[in-house]
Amino acid sequence: MRSKKTLFFMLLLVLFSCGQGESNLGPAAGGAVNEQSNLAQETENNDPPDDEAEGIFPNQDEVVFPAEFEIKTYYISIAGSYHNTDELTKIKQKKEWIGCYKNDVGEMELKAVKMTFKRVFDEMMDSDKKRPTGIEPVPSDAVDCAFVMNPIGGMKPKKIVSLLPEDSEFLPGEQKIIKSNDVVYRIYATGERIMENDQEGIRNYKLFITSKDKNGLEKTQLLMQVPTFGEYDLPSIRIALASYLDDDAIPDFILSNESQTLIYLSKFASENEIVHIVGSDVLYSGC
Repeated sequence: MRSKKTLFFMLLLVLFSCGQGESNLGPAAGGAVNEQSNLAQETENNDPPDDEAEGIFPNQDEVVFPAEFEIKTYYISIAGSYHNTDELTKIKQKKEWIGCYKNDVGEMELKAVKMTFKRVFDEMMDSDKKRPTGIEPVPSDAVDCAFVMNPIGGMKPKKIVSLLPEDSEFLPGEQKIIKSNDVVYRIYATGERIMENDQEGIRNYKLFITSKDKNGLEKTQLLMQVPTFGEYDLPSIRIALASYLDDDAIPDFILSNESQTLIYLSKFASENEIVHIVGSDVLYSGC
């Protein structure tokens, strides 16, 4: 079992890192309403929460998911600049890139692009404009390019269709349905809605996906879990894109939790999974 110190570090990493701008449970009908937080308040003397985390420290059985994974692909939102991180050093070595383009009438397409990385001033990290450390990714075709990533799993230039409304958000009790090849996919969120000092909050948030084929075979998979969103904060977890990104007829997803953008592809799913997390965005220069 992981220590409280490790869990606290993981929670801070997700909640406060710079970011752009699973158990088999059934859906909650409307989200349980509870005016008392059920999170443990006690901490060890040598590992107290800071002032901002007071009252929201998770117990040993609650973890942020996903916290760590093997990165196979990278996602870059092309607007703006990025910190010169170790991840960016690896990214600059990638030879293949594919961009997602969306025109004025909503049509979407994946196109092969070439990437260059221009050195720019990082307002957060740099003090000398003559020695900039920031990096600005520049695709060869920047017009209407929403984001770029290095392709894996059969990604190739093609027309794509968004399977869900753009930037679909999920609060406890909410769900979306996708039907594809005689399979019904349901994405839904669970969690406890609580009221503290007349402000609404969320505890024990989980985002699931289930699939059910024409023979009645079902799978349920946890996509994301956050024990708490702060003392009063509502979650802002959204699906930035649901579409067929690899070379099969199973939906793929790009999810955002406001501090990370995560890529899930069906191509790499295990027998018990529907999709598998394969990558993440890099550290953006804005906070």
